[in-house]
Amino acid sequence: MQFWKAEGLGNNFILMFKKELPTNVTPTDLAKKLCKVKLSIGADGLVVLDNLSNPCHVTFYNQDGSKAEQCGNALRVVTLLLDQLHTQKQVSYELTTANGSFNAQIVKRSPYAATVKVAMGKPSITHLNHGIQLHNKQYFITEVSMGNPHIILECHTPQEVPVNQLGPQLEHHPLFPNKTNVHFVNFENKKQAIMRTWERGVGETSACGSGACAVLVAGVLLKKLNPQAQISLPGGNLDITWSQTAKQVFMTGPASLIFKGKYYI
Repeated sequence: MQFWKAEGLGNNFILMFKKELPTNVTPTDLAKKLCKVKLSIGADGLVVLDNLSNPCHVTFYNQDGSKAEQCGNALRVVTLLLDQLHTQKQVSYELTTANGSFNAQIVKRSPYAATVKVAMGKPSITHLNHGIQLHNKQYFITEVSMGNPHIILECHTPQEVPVNQLGPQLEHHPLFPNKTNVHFVNFENKKQAIMRTWERGVGETSACGSGACAVLVAGVLLKKLNPQAQISLPGGNLDITWSQTAKQVFMTGPASLIFKGKYYI
């Protein structure tokens, strides 16, 4: 099978086309196999592209084999791959997922890398500063959907939070029957927030694009952020804008192709 390895702020993916999938292995089992660090290619997730067309349909699989409804960093790296493989470069690409259609624009090109701006759609807010119980302690969360579920917990020092302990406990909290992504956030000022992420079905990751969008939305609603701000993640920064005119969130950030190769299944 031919594949590409790509990353967006350290959130790394295996990309391949549907025609490469073996007939005797399900995509779920393949994702589990390919994403194993040291025993295989290793990645946070597997992304399957239907074809090289524009629009292009994309399916996301987490490291544990579960399907993800949305993945902002993956949308950027898929856009980069399409741009690299198309003989005629285009300014924008349409990507379709289980959650609808997303427009992605190439802002800046460089060899095997690009800055990509993605229209991430309209956010949905379920809970705002809502108290939940976990082991006799109360946590206040804001729940935002960007097509996939996110909860945001405000804390002054995300670097000191025991993410590997609290992350899975909150991911599997009874309030979230389909599990959730968990973000620990410090709103530094109106123009910047710092976050760490526990991703559903993956664990702690260096970046989460849809999560950064959810953090921006939560920050605006909590009056902690401007509608346009920089979200700082362990892997780097994303520029996020919640446009009331367009009624959706825009994410701008880097994407890089690392290598391509063949995997013998």
